Amino acid sequence: GRTGNRVMMAAASDGHRGWLAKWTNYIRGYQKRWFVLHSGLLSYYRNQAEMAHTCRGTINLLMANIERRGSRDFVVSNTSSGGTQTYFLRASTDVDADKWIAALKVEKCKTNQTDSDGATSNTASSDCDDVSVLKQTFHEMTAHHSLMAKHHQSITAGMSGGDTSTKPIHEKMTLYKISANSLMNLCGNFLALAHTFKEKVQTTLATERERSEER
Repeated sequence: GRTGNRVMMAAASDGHRGWLAKWTNYIRGYQKRWFVLHSGLLSYYRNQAEMAHTCRGTINLLMANIERRGSRDFVVSNTSSGGTQTYFLRASTDVDADKWIAALKVEKCKTNQTDSDGATSNTASSDCDDVSVLKQTFHEMTAHHSLMAKHHQSITAGMSGGDTSTKPIHEKMTLYKISANSLMNLCGNFLALAHTFKEKVQTTLATERERSEER
């Protein structure tokens, strides 16, 4: 119902935060950092305690490019008059990478929508095209659904195989739970994107209606 939709929208719009490995240099390689995604900005700290006083870096998602480079690796970059910022990031699992990428794309679209409320923006990149982002999110949802089906088959096979040990079943159930939670997060993100797309269409139609009346 409407209450459930509001809860999912709130969950999708909350700031995303957590540990990611960030590439530093060829000597130190990837280093663990605490990342916070909020209000169109991706910021990072050495640890959670630093959030109170020292931000190590921030990248604006308004014109950012978000690109996946592997099962756990992805890149967030932003080119402006001040130069290019690039974060090479690595999640602990492919499921965690899915969550971060989905959250980044939703936040980027929200930022572009907010920017276009004050003035029409013609600079939004194709990555934030509503239809393509919706298709990508739906594709990720479908992939997670397939993954859940595989976990279910594995659990069923383990239970019918006569194995008296509960540890393998417990591990498979944990994987199933992780996949289910990830799918729910993607559903929330999809709903948020669809809501944003709906508002943009309504705004465009209203603008065209006003122009037609002026003619």
